[in-house]
Amino acid sequence: PYFLIKQIHEGMKVLLEGAQALGLDNTYGTKPFTTGSNLTPAAAAHSAGLDTDYIRNKFGIMKLAPMSRVGWGPFVSEFGGRESELHCMANNGKLHSREWENSQYGHKIKEMLASGDPMQVGIAFRMMSGEYGASKRPRRTGMFDAVQAKELIAAWGFNRIFASKADGLPIYAGTKEETVPIVTGYKLNGRKINRIPAEKEELYSVKPVITRYEIEGKDISGIREQRKLPVTVKRILGAIQEHINADIQGIGVGPDAEQYVQLAI
Repeated sequence: PYFLIKQIHEGMKVLLEGAQALGLDNTYGTKPFTTGSNLTPAAAAHSAGLDTDYIRNKFGIMKLAPMSRVGWGPFVSEFGGRESELHCMANNGKLHSREWENSQYGHKIKEMLASGDPMQVGIAFRMMSGEYGASKRPRRTGMFDAVQAKELIAAWGFNRIFASKADGLPIYAGTKEETVPIVTGYKLNGRKINRIPAEKEELYSVKPVITRYEIEGKDISGIREQRKLPVTVKRILGAIQEHINADIQGIGVGPDAEQYVQLAI
């Protein structure tokens, strides 16, 4: 820590990267389905031996289309709900690997996407967006959850927000509804709530309130300038910013580092 502090005082810029999403934080996450440590910006500083006063900027990164999760636990916006959870976690996530799903569904991805069956839509999205772990375990996929994003952003005061997987938005044009669904509210026992339940039983029972937005099916992975983004994508990004009460400063439109679009704030 003393070496690091010395370097900072001499002007060095230090980047601390969170290894997991805040939804898996062992205090604020979906307990008991969390990782073994705190994942907040404050925890990053303390883990590096730094006081939180050294933090100058907090960058938040969120997935748009789809959101994903690895492991067991409540996932309000999940395509297919508990059926998807059981499918993805069979044999600790090793049964339905990337290769297995490709052999079973590779020939009918578009058909599954347009089926209207949430479970099939989730599998199709996973395959089309490459949502598999390093060990090829399937990641559970779902709609963008603006409720969760807003709460986490507000709790930790991120200075900058960036969104990856924006290139997945046009995939929704191939679904039965041909629109992008965004979770903009939660319902528990038929009543709308303004909180994320702490108890797993309640969180498993939450039903998402969904708002839909028009989308063009145009591939945006080759776009590098904001002005060239389709109008529908711009509208969706604007709506998301309103829902999460934060500005998105840039979006990823593919897996490579150069597949990035800076947004005007």
